[in-house]
Amino acid sequence: MANIQSSTKQLEGDLNDRPRAAREAGDAAAEHAVWRDGHHKRSEAQALADALTEQTRLIALRLRAAIGLGSALGVTEPRPVPTPADVTTAPVSSEPKHRAPSPMMRDSRYTWQLLIEVATELSGGNDLEFSKADLVRGVQRIDPTRADAAIGPIIQSMTIDVPPGAPQTPPCGKVFERVGRGRYRLLSED
Repeated sequence: MANIQSSTKQLEGDLNDRPRAAREAGDAAAEHAVWRDGHHKRSEAQALADALTEQTRLIALRLRAAIGLGSALGVTEPRPVPTPADVTTAPVSSEPKHRAPSPMMRDSRYTWQLLIEVATELSGGNDLEFSKADLVRGVQRIDPTRADAAIGPIIQSMTIDVPPGAPQTPPCGKVFERVGRGRYRLLSED
């Protein structure tokens, strides 16, 4: 950024000094040629600045989308939405974190906490099976603002023996066992 600013100052100085020298020499044709050249260079510099601004805007848009997706899936904490000026200075954390509930959510507990509550209710303290749909409906009964697409990956992250690529396991650990297609049971605490 400092490099662009120093180049701009150098260009402005050059574009102001050359017409002045041509004017003082009384050469109208040279003065006009210098003015035309300066206009062309300013146009190129403005086009570069516009392209960089657009590129920064797109990076900020992608970053906001990635943060929003991570937050919706419950693998990152919500962060302030970055502005284009923040993109070059924003630190990138490699540590995934479990998202704190959003102020828009009706229940302030984490989704994994709601899932354990619903699974305990569904199993009745026994070794009863329940479906993924039952879990999703139960969480949405408590908090209708939680989307199916956000609950499913959390169920997967809480299930033992899931295929590779599952989201990060929440603090409660693996508490579900898949006993059939779309069927689960709550693991005992021992």
